[in-house]
Amino acid sequence: MNAAGTSPRSVEVGVLIAGGGSRRAGLDKRFLVLEGRTLLVRNLAFLRSLFPEVAVVIGRTQSLDLGDEAGVHVLRDAWPGSSPLVGIATALQHFGRPVFVLAADIAFPQREAAEAVIAASRSRDVAMPAGANDFRQPLFAVYGPRCLPPMARLLESGRHRIVDIFPSVSVAEVSGFDEALFRNVNTLADFESARRESARRSPTGARPALVAIVGKSDSGKTTLIEKLVPELVKLGLRVGTVKHDAHSFEIDH
Repeated sequence: MNAAGTSPRSVEVGVLIAGGGSRRAGLDKRFLVLEGRTLLVRNLAFLRSLFPEVAVVIGRTQSLDLGDEAGVHVLRDAWPGSSPLVGIATALQHFGRPVFVLAADIAFPQREAAEAVIAASRSRDVAMPAGANDFRQPLFAVYGPRCLPPMARLLESGRHRIVDIFPSVSVAEVSGFDEALFRNVNTLADFESARRESARRSPTGARPALVAIVGKSDSGKTTLIEKLVPELVKLGLRVGTVKHDAHSFEIDH
């Protein structure tokens, strides 16, 4: 054990930061579907494969139905502002020990990269991926308990930039990984890029989830479909309809 209080084995908590407003995407990014699962479910599964304890942090007024994801702690922001910094500080306050944090909208988290970041946190308060052109990903990172006081000071002064705590703590930057692994899905264009990357990686792999819309004639389903289909497609779903008069099933999108 060292001054920073972390070692590769001591990081036993994985935290999903999922309280953002998704303003740039124009919809709730947590529920975009990639390879048949939402980004939220994909990233929770990633964390559960690495850590015995997993939590998801959401906004103070948000609600979240995790369905069958039993055993996941759901924490609400302990400070106002609904920023990633609030989410990390909330997790540190709750657990009081090192946490690995992951943004809910990272499309392709990699186990090898997470293990390298955890190992780098052995003698540092913070460890994260870094690369050329000042690239750093603070939402695929380990934060130790000593980060909480400077985080709290920033938040109490109304400041929310994670990098502003770095002068007050020790930071390890981990290089050698493809920066694309750590890119966030901030816009629908980013999501389409992630879907293309998924198809490139596994052209015969998992296909998107399928939604079927079924209704009787003259039930108003045509109007519903016209409004609903574009929204479902944005989420990455395949949408099908049953043509009642033709007794056939068609994939519309």
